[in-house]
Amino acid sequence: MSPVLDGIRVVELGSGALSPQPGQTLGDLGAEVVKVEHGARGDALRPVDRQAVDNDLMAPAFAAANRNKRSICVDLATPGGEDVVRRLVERADVLLHDHGAPCIERLALGHADLAGGHPRLIHASISSAGSIGSTAAPSGHELLAQATSGLTHTGCGRGGHLPRSLPGTPVIYAASALLVQGILGALLERGRSGRGQEVTVSLFDTALAMQGSEVASLSMYGRSPGWDDLGYRATFTTRDGTVTVVGVVDADALGPLCRELGVDDLTERAEFSTPYLQARNGEAATALLAPAVAELTNLQALEVFETAGLACAPRLGLRTLLDGSSVGAGPLLVDVDVAGQPAAQLPRHPVRMSRSRAQTGRGVPALGQDTENVLAELGFVPGEIRALAGVGAIRPDADREIRSAANYV
Repeated sequence: MSPVLDGIRVVELGSGALSPQPGQTLGDLGAEVVKVEHGARGDALRPVDRQAVDNDLMAPAFAAANRNKRSICVDLATPGGEDVVRRLVERADVLLHDHGAPCIERLALGHADLAGGHPRLIHASISSAGSIGSTAAPSGHELLAQATSGLTHTGCGRGGHLPRSLPGTPVIYAASALLVQGILGALLERGRSGRGQEVTVSLFDTALAMQGSEVASLSMYGRSPGWDDLGYRATFTTRDGTVTVVGVVDADALGPLCRELGVDDLTERAEFSTPYLQARNGEAATALLAPAVAELTNLQALEVFETAGLACAPRLGLRTLLDGSSVGAGPLLVDVDVAGQPAAQLPRHPVRMSRSRAQTGRGVPALGQDTENVLAELGFVPGEIRALAGVGAIRPDADREIRSAANYV
């Protein structure tokens, strides 16, 4: 069975952390993705890991978001480079970019510029700003998107905890998934109307949407949702690990747990006498129960919590997870070819379909490795390709030229 996006052509025109993930997802689903990288330096994610670059290796951040793509190296500041990109877009189904409006307008690659001559094109973009414009996070930065959207304050709870950022890039990942959702919807609608359209998503709007319950509670009742009051929750340290416990909403958690641990029943104390008070005073209860749990192994603690009717799970570090010593991590990973070095095990596409499979046929490309082949497919003859390379409009040998770490500075 062919991948679901077999035959769909995507041009990814990005320079940072925003467009690679949706481009990779479209590639995983079978689209042919051509990644246009700037001729002077390549994608901004390529050099982000100094230790890897200094050892002539690919940055993990780039490898994690750029499989199933072809890479061409083009200098968009040259007329020849602009012509190459326009000819790419002319045959594309989707133009995906994370450039700001001034850059796209200068290149005449905006939706209004292209819709007349290419009415079937899906013009998709991902940015930092959204509904609130200039007050949103600049430069497409994950941490700033979290800060400006209120996400760092959400979940701070009681006790005067300072606002804190979520680790990783959850907003970028969520925004990327939403953009792909919009692109797929636009492709479906194009099948009926024969016309493309513009699809946009921003980090700010995404981060706000991730707080739907919080926004609803504030707008409806002027208060936070009160997550801390919905049930007893705790994290315990055991003899050989850590376990997280979640109690059922509006149910007695501490009574059964105390019985299974063989300790005094905390529910006889006023501050733990109801499920609501157990949730409100959960930190105090956990401190009292911690010595008993600390004498157990992880497996023993999990058995105690389950017998007490509490949902529970071990807290695993990523290294432990990937080592496969505690859970079957194998199905979650896939071997991906990485240009110029051994294959890497990376997270596979998380969507499972019964008849269509995500593809992993193309690995992570070296900078500009497909430049000559892609230009030949566009109709450029060898003499034209050599001429473009001669004036710096394209750089077919960019990867070899840029291997020196000094070139990244």
